[in-house]
Amino acid sequence: MPLITLCGFPCVGKTKFAALLAEHIDKSNDLKGKCMVINEEALHISKTEHYKSAAQEKILRQNLKSAVEHALNADTFVILDSCNYI
Repeated sequence: MPLITLCGFPCVGKTKFAALLAEHIDKSNDLKGKCMVINEEALHISKTEHYKSAAQEKILRQNLKSAVEHALNADTFVILDSCNYI
């Protein structure tokens, strides 16, 4: 159950890197299994709405954590791509 967490400030290229990494894992013959990127867009969550207040951000982070926990298994690479700079 490989989990990759991308951390960094907004707009530094985390999402682009996550997409490139997922593509590489999917194409690699050495790495068996599928790759799943979990971020706000994948969960259809609006960043502008959920980062307005601490309470809404807490709910967003709980949703992301829940999605990661559901996706983790022995055959899936999970990439968490979110604003994890705090």
